Amino acid sequence: VVSTQSTGGNPSKGATVLGAHVEGPFISREKLGAHPPQYIQDKCLVTKDELGEFFGSTENITIITIAPELPGAPEMIHHLAGEGVVCSIGHSIANIEQAVVSTQSTGSSLAAQRILQLLLLHPSYLELQR
Repeated sequence: VVSTQSTGGNPSKGATVLGAHVEGPFISREKLGAHPPQYIQDKCLVTKDELGEFFGSTENITIITIAPELPGAPEMIHHLAGEGVVCSIGHSIANIEQAVVSTQSTGSSLAAQRILQLLLLHPSYLELQR
């Protein structure tokens, strides 16, 4: 994970890295895109200890893309959102119910890739957000 660089509060020293967007390995094997299949995880990490062991630290992660249909996704999203990480739905074959669970009760705040098509096919999802 990228280590952030500090300018010591002096903008004349340049820009800073705001954080990393971790896209994978918690994505659907059916929506890999350019991701090598050998690195894809078939389930999410459900405890803070598992997250710490896998990532070392989430301190510099600002966004993570997760397929909400993976086992343990709601719990992982809940823990990461609690640490201030933006959880994005992507590389997913989730159905509308799985998308709703991850956005309403666990903290996903972005939807990417195929999930946007799902919203167009199921406009009732937008009603659930009111």
